[in-house]
Amino acid sequence: MEEERSDAVEASQDSGGQEMAAPLPVLPVSWFEASGISETASMFERRVLKTAGDFLSRVGRISEDEIAALLADIDFSSALTVVPLPQSVFVREPFQSACWYTDTGLSVETVRTLPGARREKLYSPVSVIPALKCRSKTQSSVWAVDRLFPAVSPQTVRQMCLNGLTGGGQYLVFQHQSLREL
Repeated sequence: MEEERSDAVEASQDSGGQEMAAPLPVLPVSWFEASGISETASMFERRVLKTAGDFLSRVGRISEDEIAALLADIDFSSALTVVPLPQSVFVREPFQSACWYTDTGLSVETVRTLPGARREKLYSPVSVIPALKCRSKTQSSVWAVDRLFPAVSPQTVRQMCLNGLTGGGQYLVFQHQSLREL
């Protein structure tokens, strides 16, 4: 069984100004080692690590080694939340577990109207899929409409950008069967 640390407490103040000790979340030592977060981390850092680790172990149902590899790849200096995967079009990032998807900001309808062949496989969710919205340390997508669709005219690309095309959010997704290839 993995050793867990729960002996730490963080001081906080109640509404009367009295200091209270709040127990810190209990986490496996391997999660600290893999993520690079110190075992003496603040309550906030521990909660962020717990959110990521719990998502990977419960939703991903992956081994401790795979959890450690993904925790080592998550950029804990940026925001991290568990969300339903947006109804958008995604590019899958190459990684050992192939769980990273980057939001292109394109809709399925837009992708279907763009001419020519695609350079990358694109995916869209067919149901509600839990995802961990976070940033990868190693996977940085350089997608752009003109790179994904080389036949798209520069004028169309500019127009799409002017119409508020935004993307780039990264997600860890484990329910691949709920994503369809476009």
